[in-house]
Amino acid sequence: RPRANSKGAYIASGESAAALQNAFATAASLLPVSQTFELDGALTDEACHALFAQYMPTHVTDARLGMLRQTFWVAYLHRCVLVFDQSDEFNYNSEHDNLGSTLMEIMLSEVDSALRTGQERAWKAEAHRQLIYDFSHPDGPKFSVICTMPDLLVAEERDKLCAIGFELPTVEELATRECLDQYLARALSLSLDERGRIP
Repeated sequence: RPRANSKGAYIASGESAAALQNAFATAASLLPVSQTFELDGALTDEACHALFAQYMPTHVTDARLGMLRQTFWVAYLHRCVLVFDQSDEFNYNSEHDNLGSTLMEIMLSEVDSALRTGQERAWKAEAHRQLIYDFSHPDGPKFSVICTMPDLLVAEERDKLCAIGFELPTVEELATRECLDQYLARALSLSLDERGRIP
């Protein structure tokens, strides 16, 4: 959907090429980012397979495992794209550089982790990042991130997340009932009571 505060403008037929270029740039900036992808046209089957080969992990493409993991990988990322489409925070972002690429990187990491064999792991031994989608906002889902062990997150990753506006709970905060309830409420679209807890 277009911005609520966008307005039309008149361009005289005698205007310069620079004025027309500026007008098109202004119009493009008012389009939701997800709609600008449509201007590129649909990908060919060959281009899709090339992207799969580039980003799909080998433990997903292993032919001995059949197509089930590949189907789940595609379905998971398709759900993520639908979240992008609905999010004004993403579509009209003008504040944070690399917002989309950073979110996509986390999503790829999430699905990679989910499809690995041997899930019997010590989550406190790794800095697993998980996006939380809060659908309670009228202008579309809001993104937040939770990390199982933020103290183990390398400085580069921490800086990248902070640069796009994410606040990472500390280990101490993750151990509190309030923090747990806040993240569960966002993920499950639940209301908190006057104490900031799930009733």
